[in-house]
Amino acid sequence: MILDVAVNVLPDATHALMDAEVIEVTQESPGSSVLLLATIVSTSEGLLNPKYGQPQNARALLNDQPELVEKLRLAWNDKTFKEIRNLSEISVFQCYYCQ
Repeated sequence: MILDVAVNVLPDATHALMDAEVIEVTQESPGSSVLLLATIVSTSEGLLNPKYGQPQNARALLNDQPELVEKLRLAWNDKTFKEIRNLSEISVFQCYYCQ
């Protein structure tokens, strides 16, 4: 299944602040893609579906969307998680006008 990108609703400065928080929480290593996704969601100030802040739900999403594991790896290497936050699968926003 292809991951869809939602409309970006945040300014780059906000993404940068959230990125810094994810890096601070995970410190030197996120440990796993499950924990990284859960951390990205839990530091999103309610902009992402909070159910994926729970490891069991993050794991289920990663099992359903295995390509997300690679996206998380690349995001960690780049230390920016904007693309992850903009995935419609975890966003609480729906783009009704984009269809």
